[in-house]
Amino acid sequence: MTGCAPHSAQSVDLSGPGVYSARMNRTLRLFVLVIAAVLAIIRPTAAGELEDFYQWGTKAQEDQDFDRAIACWNSVLHLKTNDAVAYYNRARAYGSKGDFDRSIADFTSAIQIDSQYAQAYKSRALAYVMKHDLDKSLSDLGDAIHINPKDADAYISRAMTYSVKGQLDKAISDYTEVIRLEPKTSMAYRNRGSAYMSMGDLDQAIEDFNAAMQLNTNDMATCMSRALAWYGKREFDKAILDFNRVIAANPKDSKAYDDRGYARYNKGDYAKAVSDVEEAIRLDPASAGALNNRAWFLATCPADDIRNGKQAVEAAQKACELTQWKERHCVGTLAAAYAEAGDFDQAVKYQKLALQAPDLTAREREQFEHRLSLFEQHHPAHEAP
Repeated sequence: MTGCAPHSAQSVDLSGPGVYSARMNRTLRLFVLVIAAVLAIIRPTAAGELEDFYQWGTKAQEDQDFDRAIACWNSVLHLKTNDAVAYYNRARAYGSKGDFDRSIADFTSAIQIDSQYAQAYKSRALAYVMKHDLDKSLSDLGDAIHINPKDADAYISRAMTYSVKGQLDKAISDYTEVIRLEPKTSMAYRNRGSAYMSMGDLDQAIEDFNAAMQLNTNDMATCMSRALAWYGKREFDKAILDFNRVIAANPKDSKAYDDRGYARYNKGDYAKAVSDVEEAIRLDPASAGALNNRAWFLATCPADDIRNGKQAVEAAQKACELTQWKERHCVGTLAAAYAEAGDFDQAVKYQKLALQAPDLTAREREQFEHRLSLFEQHHPAHEAP
């Protein structure tokens, strides 16, 4: 087969013009028989061909030559139409090429041949995720777990899918099962902690983050999450310590600088807060979050020596442009920046625009309306110390 099987030997035309004698015919027949016997010895049997195609397909997959791999698995399936593993491998190759429809079809064929093929269920579940069909993904992961109730990877995959769907209680249940099966799985603690944090249970989140950090002290993703949990509890010193660890491990982590800046701002360390968000912007000039935070600090800080209306407007405008004027907080910050710059007409204009956001919470609406009232009375929106 093209790109997989070895090239076939070229046929040789043994016929020619003229009439051969009976002796020559016998010699020719003998020659043909000898050649046939030799070919029978050196030509692989069907089983030998199957093994060769398996080896070639596996090697092509390892080399990420997925077209060649697919050709090899085609050859296997031509020789053995009910080979579940070949369907599974070809499905993986299709998936690696981004062809998830064919990938799902092949995983389905593998499962039809072998209904207990747990890995095929798990892999098809991932393909369904790539097609944003989370319900079918969950169904497949459930089948995989039914086949092998001790498969921690299947529980992790299902927990992550539940998290995407916002079913955090079910995600937590699956992560708990992973921890029961494999107590040293730091990712299960980290992800369960993140689920708890999303549910507002910051104490339980920190407990899980601590456990994850004990298992993997270099896990800066967990350290960052714990810092945010400390921030949520308004324990800013502990948050800053964790942000410090993240920055020490990766001095180019702009998000860590930005978040540490906000923690410092809430502590009243305004100069260091501005310095941190400016470093975040230097590292990532397209960070709308850092630009918005800088603008907010410069527009609303309780300290007179920190505020700068002109610079606040410049930073807020960039944040709005980067978010295509769709982020209500950036638009609201621009309003506060104009107010600090003394342009209350523009402040009122943009605060009203922020109030048009369709997904405002009741608390946000109350805050935005309060600022609008200030701007209409020509007052800036300075925060209390």
